[in-house]
Amino acid sequence: LASVRKTGRLVVADTGGTIGGFGAEIVAMAAEELGEALTRPPRRLGMPDCPVPTSPALSVLCYPTAADVIDAVSAVLGVPAGRVPLPAQAAPAVPADVPHSGFTGPF
Repeated sequence: LASVRKTGRLVVADTGGTIGGFGAEIVAMAAEELGEALTRPPRRLGMPDCPVPTSPALSVLCYPTAADVIDAVSAVLGVPAGRVPLPAQAAPAVPADVPHSGFTGPF
């Protein structure tokens, strides 16, 4: 809250959903307690409001990226983002959406 009071801006990036998620609660708290201090509307980045695909190739499209964060911060600051070259990320050895081998599930 001190940072929002100082800057008048807020960007929340979360790997949870944007509706009803942790990031949404941070934005709500800031708006309730410091609404008058916000000089720009807050921005939330998170998972889209749909089921997360189980395909590793499709799930990559759901998670917020560094470029998404740069775009959101640029929008809140009111400056053009351009495109900052970001280092390529190595693919994880095990995709993030593959269940643990111990999971047998009810399916």
